[in-house]
Amino acid sequence: SIYYDMSEAIETDDVSKAIDYKAVAACVRDLLAAREWHLIEKMAHDVAEAVRKMSERITHLEIIVTKDVITDVGSVSVVLELGD
Repeated sequence: SIYYDMSEAIETDDVSKAIDYKAVAACVRDLLAAREWHLIEKMAHDVAEAVRKMSERITHLEIIVTKDVITDVGSVSVVLELGD
């Protein structure tokens, strides 16, 4: 989740006043393709930092990373929050 003051975007219906989600997706995709992580906690942190740097409008991020595991558990997840 990306949190920011979206009041100007809502008032104006102007895409330039909003977060560019296509650019966010490309940023995350490029970051994930560039390296491997041993811990999903570190991956979540690196993704959050990269996305937060994309816009000064972003005040808070919540990143959820889920990893499939080969056990009877199925998957594990970590939730990382960054910001105020």
